[in-house]
Amino acid sequence: MPKISIVIPVYNMSSFLPISLESCLWQTHENIEVIIVNDGSTDSSLDIANTYSTYSPKIQVLSQANQGTGSARKEGLNIAKGEFITWLDADDFLDPHALESLLYIAKKNSVSIVCGNTVKFLDKTFVTRSYYPYKQHQHLKFNQAPEYWKKNILGGWIFALNFLKKGHHSKTFIHPNFSLGLSDSCFIFDVLSTNENFSQCPNDIYYSRKNHKYDI
Repeated sequence: MPKISIVIPVYNMSSFLPISLESCLWQTHENIEVIIVNDGSTDSSLDIANTYSTYSPKIQVLSQANQGTGSARKEGLNIAKGEFITWLDADDFLDPHALESLLYIAKKNSVSIVCGNTVKFLDKTFVTRSYYPYKQHQHLKFNQAPEYWKKNILGGWIFALNFLKKGHHSKTFIHPNFSLGLSDSCFIFDVLSTNENFSQCPNDIYYSRKNHKYDI
């Protein structure tokens, strides 16, 4: 199976980063690279990232002055060497079978984009709810599946790296430095608006952490 790049932007996430990294290292699909982009953290996030990179050759660390999540995601994309790429927020984590499941669908359907389902959970109680879960579908196009306007979390998607880097008819996809939800939406809708075929994996892939002040 092909290598997949996992890009993790990090800004002051020392409390959650180990969980995020462990979820990468626990993947049943082992051919991975994990790119941590430290975005000017002032806590111990960089120390944690460097410790993990010493422990595992799969992990590399890039550090930059604070420029925002969009910039950090872009830097990870620039150095990624996998056939596919995904992004993971430093306070979230992946199901152990996440990458294996997504790559299986990508290869079986010969598509450049696969979406997996997201589960939101509360930080302290782990009360969960599925976030717009979808059943398995193949060879979807965005103009035929308008319900994906709701699917505005970047986590849980994989993208063929050459598709993103070559763009679409000279189009370059960007990660804007907006708040996380808006940044995610802009990137996903920008990619899907090309009407490139994509498929849906029915499994719960991505676990998104929410604080108690938020409803889930």
